[in-house]
Amino acid sequence: MIKIKALKRFSAVMLALAISVAASAPAVFAEESEGEANYRFITEIGNFVKNHAKYEDITDEQMAKAALKTIIIENPELYETALKGMMSAVDEYTMYYTPSESEDFVRDLSGGFAGIGISMVNAGGNAIVQYVYENSPAERAGIEGGDILVEINGENVEGRPVDEIVGIISGDVSSPVEVKVRRYGREDMITFYMRCEEIEENPVYYTTYEQNGTKVGYVALYTFSLHAGAYMKEAMDYFDSLGIKNVILDLRGNGGGYLDSAIDVANIFLKDGDVIALEEFRGETHKKVYIARDNEEVKYNIAVLIDENSASASEFVTAAIQENKRGVVIGAKSFGKATVQNMLPLSNGGLLKYTEAVYKTPDGNDINKAGIIPDIAVKNDFEDIDVSQSYGDFTFSKIYTLGDRGQDVVVAKRYLDRLGFFYGDTENDEFDMNLYLAVSLFQRATGLFEYGELDLTTQTTLYDRMEQSQDVVDRQLEAALEHFGIKNIEE
Repeated sequence: MIKIKALKRFSAVMLALAISVAASAPAVFAEESEGEANYRFITEIGNFVKNHAKYEDITDEQMAKAALKTIIIENPELYETALKGMMSAVDEYTMYYTPSESEDFVRDLSGGFAGIGISMVNAGGNAIVQYVYENSPAERAGIEGGDILVEINGENVEGRPVDEIVGIISGDVSSPVEVKVRRYGREDMITFYMRCEEIEENPVYYTTYEQNGTKVGYVALYTFSLHAGAYMKEAMDYFDSLGIKNVILDLRGNGGGYLDSAIDVANIFLKDGDVIALEEFRGETHKKVYIARDNEEVKYNIAVLIDENSASASEFVTAAIQENKRGVVIGAKSFGKATVQNMLPLSNGGLLKYTEAVYKTPDGNDINKAGIIPDIAVKNDFEDIDVSQSYGDFTFSKIYTLGDRGQDVVVAKRYLDRLGFFYGDTENDEFDMNLYLAVSLFQRATGLFEYGELDLTTQTTLYDRMEQSQDVVDRQLEAALEHFGIKNIEE
């Protein structure tokens, strides 16, 4: 039995909590808003003018342009709202990003950014380091999770929101950064000096399975970021060094990314001359065929894992492997997005993401809004967890705060780690800054008073959340391993 480990992403936890609340709420049918009523009224007036003002014909387009021009000239602050509305009329993937939104979008898509290599969250009125990236300037300088940011380049940042601090702490590659922090257990402020570097998250995780002499390589690709192909090559080189030819490629939850990265990944698993995909621009006006070119022979036996959140570039690669008969596809039907977007940087610092083309599978199939049907359909199972047996119980006898010690502290760390809030050593019985931060975030997420202390209400809520949580039994991965002859592996 293989269980999927909880992802330590606070945003994912927040989303799950929001979904659970929404799912339990009764359906409400909203009455027409003032804005909707005004729009309906304007439409009625426009239709009347078109039908009864006979002196000169006028179109909806002319009236809409005149209205938009008047609104923007008299209310210049609304031009970004207008741009977003205009783009929404094109298709669901064409959209305008404001200058600040464009920076976030490009950073998320590329998987990299220029900075010192820390993630931060606001808790208890301060910006606190939640995580320090491996081999980053911050890690080499000595910044630790739980450090409270006080000054950056001489500018006081106490009490300021994280998004403002990100703007201060980010810079061009090699630009100097001075950071002052307060650290739990020390009275003096600590100063660190470093330079910004290009920080890139590795979107690949890989490991191996072995049973009775059979070896299988497992590689999960979370997103097709800018250098995903290079990271995938590192994983495959490792498998090559072990003589592994049976490989599971896990694309579940991968929503896509760069087209060039998808081509790089597909090339790893295909043979010279295999069609990767067909791309069409405005029907048959222009057509491009992507062909694999890196391998004279097929190097690997592939099992691809997909689910309903595998989209775009993930489907691009999956279809190439499936229809060229280079591997088997296991899991659930994919999302169904077969459009290609491009980006246009704008003079105001914003960004236009627009649909440029559509792609079809090597056999010419259109999977847009249809998805890819796996060769072997498998659903995962869910099972309740034994909280006491697996994680321990609170004694509910004491309120804990910074510096306190006890087994209840260990239990809290285990719970919060399981729920995706805690980073650090779960077996350390000291109430440290990492636990303070995790408790604060949990309190915020669950609507409790956010002050970082492990009071009895927080302990009770934590236990209740653990009781409600379930483990995902990864039947899809089990099926992929069984495809290669490995059975009854438990993680």
